[in-house]
Amino acid sequence: MGVLTAFAAMHASVVTADTVDIRGSTTVNGVLVTPFQPEIEALSGHKLKITPSNSGLGLTELIGMNADIAMISAPFKNLADRVGKTLNHRGPPIDERNFKVVHLGYAEVLFIVHPHNKVRRLSRAQLQGLLSGSITNWRDVGGTDQPVVLVSSDTMGAIRTEISRTLLGGKDISHRARVVERAPDAPKLVATTAGALGFVSSAMPASQRQGVTVVPHEGKIKQTLFIVTRQGASAAVEKVVEAIKAVAAQALQR
Repeated sequence: MGVLTAFAAMHASVVTADTVDIRGSTTVNGVLVTPFQPEIEALSGHKLKITPSNSGLGLTELIGMNADIAMISAPFKNLADRVGKTLNHRGPPIDERNFKVVHLGYAEVLFIVHPHNKVRRLSRAQLQGLLSGSITNWRDVGGTDQPVVLVSSDTMGAIRTEISRTLLGGKDISHRARVVERAPDAPKLVATTAGALGFVSSAMPASQRQGVTVVPHEGKIKQTLFIVTRQGASAAVEKVVEAIKAVAAQALQR
């Protein structure tokens, strides 16, 4: 971490005044928050309480005043539209002007298959067919005669939101998909399910993607990583935000 570690060490003696509650995207958390929790706490002078779930739940908890910071890995507007349509949200439409959205960096969506799958590349049209459910057998995209088993995050997951927005014209993926609660669970299910197709973030550590094959595809689906606070957040929250930004500036360098 270089300069960042040295700077954090200088502030390590700061007395912690508050605990800041951070919830949401496992991608943002796994890349930028939990791995650098000591640095963030030292830089900000405050303790973190971290609950990884998914982007939609993080935003829901922020709106409901249960979290101080939401971690999200999809554009705020697209995610807010999804959250606003769920049964968990009660109240007026979500207005972005009531929040402070901080851009941290980028990742990319990766498509993964069972290691015995012989398909080695997918076109945009093939991906659309597989994800929408109009293609149900791998033989139709050059693979063996085997049913496609789609593995997905739930409807408020950020990657699912991005796939819907950028690849499926706003439509959701097939309702026949097997849903996992947490992003790290997707590779595990794909690795043990013949015919499975799933998706993960390139920001997910390679150690969590063991046992699956990443299939190259036509085009790129970019993930944008953010943290979100309510307008008028406390000084403690603002300090944590600045510390996360400092970590991201170095950790996401390419």
